[in-house]
Amino acid sequence: MGRLAPRNSGTCLLFDGVNDKVVVSHSAEQLVTGGFTLSAWINPRSAGETGGRIFDKSTATDGSDGFYLRTGTSNDTIGINVNNGTTKFAATGSVPFNVWTHVLVTVSSGQLANIYVNGVLSGSADQDLVQELSTITTTNDLTIGNRSGATDRTFDGYI
Repeated sequence: MGRLAPRNSGTCLLFDGVNDKVVVSHSAEQLVTGGFTLSAWINPRSAGETGGRIFDKSTATDGSDGFYLRTGTSNDTIGINVNNGTTKFAATGSVPFNVWTHVLVTVSSGQLANIYVNGVLSGSADQDLVQELSTITTTNDLTIGNRSGATDRTFDGYI
C-alpha cells in the first residue's frame, strides 16, 4: 500500500511506481449506469508503469468490464477508458510532473467524457468513450494507484 506523506493541507499517499495500491472493496454502487465523476489531487513523478492508474475498476489491462483513469504513457496527461473502448485524454502537457494538479472527469449516462484539469476543460468536450456504462460489470475491487487485480500499472507519485 502507498505510504502516507505530508502535504501542505493534510496528508496524501505516495505511490512508489512499483507495487503500491489502495483497495476499496467492491460494492454494487460501483457498477454505474447513470454516469459518474472521478476526482483527485495528483502529483505524478513520471508517467508511471505503462500508464499508471489513478483509479482502476476493471478485469484486464485494457479496462475490460470496467473503467480506469490513468496517466499518459509518454506525455504529461491523463486518460479515461470504459470497458476497452477508446481512451480519451486531456490535452498533452496539461498534467505536469512534480506539480500538484487537480483532475476531474465526468462521464455522462451516454458515455460522454469531459476531463477537467485545475477546473478547466482540457481536450475536447463530450468525448465519446464508445462503450456503454452498462458494460461496467466487474466485481473486482476499485483500486487507487494501480490496476485492479494486479500490480503492473503502478502510479508513480502522490495522490
